[in-house]
Parts: sequence; structure tokens; C-alpha cells
Amino acid sequence: MSVDDTIGNSYSSSFNGNGNLSDSNFCQLGGLDYFTAVIVPCFLLIFVLITAGNLLVITAVMRFSELRTPTNHFVVALAIADLVVGLNIPFYVTFYFDVPYVCEPVACQIKTFVAMWATLCSFLLLIGVAVDRYVSIIHPLTYPSVVNQRTSLTAVTCISLYSTAIAVLPFFWPGAYKDLQLMRECDLAYVSQPKYAILFCAHLVLSLGITTLLYGYIFREAWRQNRSLAAHMRHETKTALMMVYSNDYLTID
Repeated sequence: MSVDDTIGNSYSSSFNGNGNLSDSNFCQLGGLDYFTAVIVPCFLLIFVLITAGNLLVITAVMRFSELRTPTNHFVVALAIADLVVGLNIPFYVTFYFDVPYVCEPVACQIKTFVAMWATLCSFLLLIGVAVDRYVSIIHPLTYPSVVNQRTSLTAVTCISLYSTAIAVLPFFWPGAYKDLQLMRECDLAYVSQPKYAILFCAHLVLSLGITTLLYGYIFREAWRQNRSLAAHMRHETKTALMMVYSNDYLTID
């Protein structure tokens, strides 16, 4: 068999009798099955909970001025990022069904962009919250001068812009995405080149590591202060008891 025959057979095996792509190397259309029947209601429930919960947080901070603290700037920004994830769920769910845009590169890019932006923004905002709590507990005297309305809003803005830059990078970096015309499924593992996938995942792992480290320091300091306070309370209790016993002894005399 010649090379041309081999190529021709491979090419023809990618099509079914109707002339449509059917090989496993190409995009797989969705459809109603047992997995879809279970996962879709779960996603819709998550959509309702995420939307209601984050809208409640945003509304509370906007309504009550006493809640507009530097810490809550990070909390509100985190709620907005989570809300974007929640509002994207119905669009994400449609990819489980046989809709026309399942295999469209533009629709896949929109889905991937929103998911990556919201995910990275949430992870980076968690670092912001951790830094805020770290300074508040470890350096309480300098906290008002270091963390204020201006610095917190600046940090939130920088985080949002950086997350946007990473999420739009595939639109300007030709090597970030694979050939979307040949994607099997609209998922990061199928549409992204290894270099970009590693870059994005490295951001998430690094963010998680920094957040964990900061909260470890916070927990250690809180534990130390709790033990110091307990020792101080025991000392004060002993002093008070000695004063009471001495007063009773003098009264009896």
C-alpha cells in the first residue's frame, strides 16, 4: 500500500456516511445521557447558590457604608469574580448538549477566557485577603497606614488587570492554543498548548502556596498570642487570689 493510499484511508475514516466528522480526534458533540442528566441539575443548583450568595454580599457592602472597609474591597471583588463564574455556568452547561456552537472556536474561546479570568482573579484576590489579615494580625500598629482605602482599591485594580492580561494572552500568542478546528472538546486540556497550560496552572499553584503560607503565619501568631494571653490570665488570677487570701488573713487578725 502506498503512502497516498494510507493517507486517503485515514482521511476517509474521519467521516461517516453523511460526510460529517466522526473520528475521536475531532470535536465531540454533546448529547443527553446519564452523566448529563446528573451533572446539569447540579451545575444549575450551583448557579443559583453562587448568584444569590454573591449578590447578597455585594448588595450588603454597597448598602451599608460601615462595611466599606479595605478588607471588604477584596471580599467584594472576590464576590464579583465568583459571580462571573456563576453567570457563566448556564453557557457552560450548554456545551453538554448538541448545540450549534459547541465546536465553534469563537464560542470555545469565550468560554475559556471567562473561566480563566474568573479563576485566576479569585486566586489572586485570596492572596490579597490573606495579606490584609497578615498585616492586621502580625503588624497591628502599622496596619492603618499600610492598608487603607487607596491601597486596597489599587491592589484590586492591579489584580483585575493582571488576570485580564493572562486570560487574553492566547489571543495575541499564536502558540498558546492548539488548532481549535481539530479540538475534541472545549476544555483547557484539549485547546491549550502545554506551555500556556503550565503557565496558567503555575499561577494557580503559586497563588495557593502563598495564601497557605500567609495563613500559616497568621495561625502561628494567633496561637502564640492565645497562649500568651492564657498565661497572662493565669498570672492575674493567681495575683487576685493571693490578694483575696491576704485580705482575709488580715481581717481575721
